[in-house]
Amino acid sequence: MKIEQIQQIIEVAQVGSINRASQNLYIAQSTLSSSIKCVETELRQKLFIRTQKGIEQTEFGKIFVKYIDEGNEEPI
Repeated sequence: MKIEQIQQIIEVAQVGSINRASQNLYIAQSTLSSSIKCVETELRQKLFIRTQKGIEQTEFGKIFVKYIDEGNEEPI
């Protein structure tokens, strides 16, 4: 897992949308989606549930984001 992927996951969690997060991060939506899927495969856990209304964090996703963002003094 790369630091960029962690930043991407935090951004998606904060805005609740892969589309908005990709715009905020200045990357293609498909690139962001692929990056998240790679992390989910690496962790063997889903971080987000994709719905028609957008994206929701799984329980594991909530714990993971809290863990990776907990030590930061400033938001990523």
